[in-house]
Amino acid sequence: MSFPSQVDFFKKIKDTLPAKISLVDELADLLGITNDGIYRRLRGETQLSFTEIQKICTHFKMSFTPDIKEANRNVNFEYSRLGSDDSSFSDYLTGLCDKLSTIGSLQNSKAVFAAESLPLFYHFLYPELTRFKIYFWSKAVMNISTLRNTSYNDFKVDPAVTAIAMRSLELYCSIPCTEVWNDNTIDGTLKQIEYYWETGVFPSKEVAMQVCSETLDMLNHIEEQAAKNAKFIPGKRTYPDTFQLYTSDVGLGCNSIFVTADHFRLCFFAPHTFNSIITSNEEFCGDTENWLNGLIGKSTLVSGSAEKQRFQFFERKRERIQKLMEKIR
Repeated sequence: MSFPSQVDFFKKIKDTLPAKISLVDELADLLGITNDGIYRRLRGETQLSFTEIQKICTHFKMSFTPDIKEANRNVNFEYSRLGSDDSSFSDYLTGLCDKLSTIGSLQNSKAVFAAESLPLFYHFLYPELTRFKIYFWSKAVMNISTLRNTSYNDFKVDPAVTAIAMRSLELYCSIPCTEVWNDNTIDGTLKQIEYYWETGVFPSKEVAMQVCSETLDMLNHIEEQAAKNAKFIPGKRTYPDTFQLYTSDVGLGCNSIFVTADHFRLCFFAPHTFNSIITSNEEFCGDTENWLNGLIGKSTLVSGSAEKQRFQFFERKRERIQKLMEKIR
């Protein structure tokens, strides 16, 4: 496969450089790869990664704008997937931290997160909820073979994974973000808790209730963020002007994140839990931005001064958690 838009992108960059400057040497120093690797990218034989595009756009102050007429309007995506071995989740979080760090380093970066399910970062504030979610993801999503006969009671989260998870939360909190929820955004977590209770996975009623209690704490925390228009980590740091929350009456399909910054736009989609596809295709990003702007325009703002709407929205979610807790009692 070749990437002609990438070739055109490099031609535009080369046209802006003084004759005495070698584009190959500039890119090799910038990306930290060999000249041979640079030539493959210049010829369009090797596709640029998300991080490489970001570095190039920032360094040369240019946007990556593929030709929308090429290849029958095909769109190239980078695929990020989660494996099925013990180290996969740690590797996934490390890669996630790298992407968040890159986004946070961009000038005037911000994101819109259409959250069909709860953003995973918030779970990491609470130890039992973190254990529950990682156990569930490892068993039900990743199918890690070494955990097939491991009970919930025997499952322990590696402290190194906890540290990386908290780092991902901190990085996410630092990026200004508009989240769009619908009425079902929290339901996935509640159904997972209910399923584990009904199938006897939890070792005791007390553990199940603790997971529910921490889910309620998480919801209250997000409500407080909405009131402050700021993401924060309790007892550590507040990130001013980093949070807006809207509620939508329509289904969101899957978790979708749209990132903008100076000279840069990017779309993330997670069609099946963790595995995601990523593109910076200009037309696709433009259509995604228009879709999200339309979605927000039809949604209700519940952050900032929208106290009544915020209370009503979160109270409905609290009632669902309390109903589940009554069932477990």
